[in-house]
Amino acid sequence: AKMVRVDADTVEFVSDSALAVAQGNVIITSKDIKAIAGRSIMRQNEGVLDLYEKPVLERGESTVKGEFISVISENDVLRQIVVTDSARAEFKEVVDTLPDSSVLIDQSILTGKKINFDFQYGVLNLVTSIGQAYSWYYPANRGGPESNENAVSGDTIQFSVANDQLQTVTVLGGAIGTYVNSKEKSVDSVIVTTKDTIDYSSSYIRYQMSDSVITLVGGSHIESGTVELNAHQVLFDTQRRLIKAYSADIV
Repeated sequence: AKMVRVDADTVEFVSDSALAVAQGNVIITSKDIKAIAGRSIMRQNEGVLDLYEKPVLERGESTVKGEFISVISENDVLRQIVVTDSARAEFKEVVDTLPDSSVLIDQSILTGKKINFDFQYGVLNLVTSIGQAYSWYYPANRGGPESNENAVSGDTIQFSVANDQLQTVTVLGGAIGTYVNSKEKSVDSVIVTTKDTIDYSSSYIRYQMSDSVITLVGGSHIESGTVELNAHQVLFDTQRRLIKAYSADIV
């Protein structure tokens, strides 16, 4: 994205190479992002902005951190953001507005050795975490006594995004997950929280946001309390608390 403002302790521009180097308390803002770092190098001819020294990138309600962040544009349109070393991304998505004007927010966290953000025509469509990838998903609590969370890990985790909304989470390689349903109830005027935990693993995991179904494929294992299930493919409907298992022959 075309940068419109650079604030820093010092800014040096090399006209021959169209190179801008900013040092100390760097803040870069544009119509797409806000970047904060200790040092930045902007290569205008290449459409590349590199951020160093505890960089943080803000885009809408999302925040990205890492040891190094590179922002790549093409024809002044955001094409890719690459975050390396201790990469962490936090996404907040408004899913509903209540009568009192307060909002309900789904929160997702993604970490890994490297995270790539890929854009099409400046619109985010895919986020990929590579190497020791972890993800946590906390859907909005709609005011009831019940809350849910889902955590997964694997070699690679991909977020599919459309219209700035998370559509699917896909986990590849050594995929492991934990789904936790928490409920509060009053017992003798004391609020007691009970948790129902379901652990699962397979070669491939996909979590579909539209129907809240977790799909496991390949050496699937699911466990809750003293109950265990092994199958080739498992469909876990988290809303209906329904689990369907299939053998490789049926699938």
